[in-house]
Amino acid sequence: MFYFRVIEKLLPEASSEVKSRFFEALREDVRTTASDAFASHVLETLMTQMADEDALAVERVVRFAVNNLESFGLDRYASHVLRRSLSIAASIEVDDKFEVNVKSDFNADKAKILESAVQRFLDIENHEEFLNNDTTNGVLQRLLIATSTRLSEKFEVVSDVFLDCFGADFDFFEYQATCRTLECLIANSEKRPKLKAKVIERLFKGRFSQLSLHKNANFAVQRVLQVLDKEEFESIYTEEFDKELKTILDEGHVGVILALAKASNRLKAKQLHFSSALFKAFECNKNPDKIFAKLLEDINVQKSLLAQELLHFQKPIKFVSSLLKVIEGQGQLFCDPRGSRIADAFVSSPTIGEKSREGLVKALKGQLKVLACSKHGSRSLEAIFKAASPKYKEIIASELCKDIQELKSDRIGMFIVQNFDLQTFKRSVEDWREARKASKKKRELFDDLIKEEPKAKKAKKLKKKAKSYLDDL
Repeated sequence: MFYFRVIEKLLPEASSEVKSRFFEALREDVRTTASDAFASHVLETLMTQMADEDALAVERVVRFAVNNLESFGLDRYASHVLRRSLSIAASIEVDDKFEVNVKSDFNADKAKILESAVQRFLDIENHEEFLNNDTTNGVLQRLLIATSTRLSEKFEVVSDVFLDCFGADFDFFEYQATCRTLECLIANSEKRPKLKAKVIERLFKGRFSQLSLHKNANFAVQRVLQVLDKEEFESIYTEEFDKELKTILDEGHVGVILALAKASNRLKAKQLHFSSALFKAFECNKNPDKIFAKLLEDINVQKSLLAQELLHFQKPIKFVSSLLKVIEGQGQLFCDPRGSRIADAFVSSPTIGEKSREGLVKALKGQLKVLACSKHGSRSLEAIFKAASPKYKEIIASELCKDIQELKSDRIGMFIVQNFDLQTFKRSVEDWREARKASKKKRELFDDLIKEEPKAKKAKKLKKKAKSYLDDL
């Protein structure tokens, strides 16, 4: 039924009259339309586009979907129409990361529809059986987000039902979709301390390291670590985690270790404790300089992100020293898109001092041309150059000038020649210094203007407010 796909694509360009005709035709038998593999997508698209143009017609479809929550929730195609209905009832838009865009047209009628949806969910006889598949979990995730945003009390009621589905044997962790729903619940419990404590107590307490090794549950552990406050983090981060850190690493669940590092960094807690455990996990506690060589041996996005977090620790000296050892012989690491982000973290970290930044330039000696001719390496080189002291800027420029002809003929290197003003440097170092000083002054002046503009606007606003106040008197 390819023509349904064509219709779906053309609908945004159609007039209101054409959309209304399509919508009227499809909503004559909502149950059949919503359960159709092709027509359901057109119906969902029209519901989104007609929500403002014909709110009453859309509301009728929303009410029908909500009234049939159980049957729609179990249907592969109708479940998407139901999820869209819950979003419309709550006046929200939700992305894949559970980020919510809240609209301003929520009202009492929509609140009643949401309350009805919650009641329909509570009336389901066997919640465990209902939640054993992907489609129903998608519906529950949307219901959790909708009630969390609009009906806080109902959100906690739905959450309790979901938590009760986890029996003593925790079989529900075997279902990937259920773990995804648990992540959604955890994300929405961040500002609800009592509910968050209940989730941790019931599902995670004393089992963090065990669940970190589970193929599905480890993602829920990561989500919990994102929402903990300092006191909660310090209470759950025990020796249990330290002992299992190497096993977690061997299992390939670097995401859990990354989540631990992020929590430790965000909360400024347990950093020395975590660092010590990490050295043991990488089997280099006696020779900490080797940790980055082992961490970045098979670099991926998560390992890159972990390295970036470690460089932002309050006392990152051992990690800095380790990275410099790696860079001495493998500067091409910064030519990798993931490695280039590590360079950014190094020069932007407020806890890494001037001497360490100078050490990075020294470690890259003889490798700058390779960076300058690489897409990602040149970006790293620019970040390093920008953060370097005047003395080390000259050292970088001096080395690059030796290969200036080769750089000028390279499609990427030519931009380094231009941005570092290497032509002037080669002609006269003194002129280059003066040009850099003049450029710096212009930049500072421009920055001051940008900072002053918001202040001027604010003062103007206050002046207007004062004037209107006096006029009222």
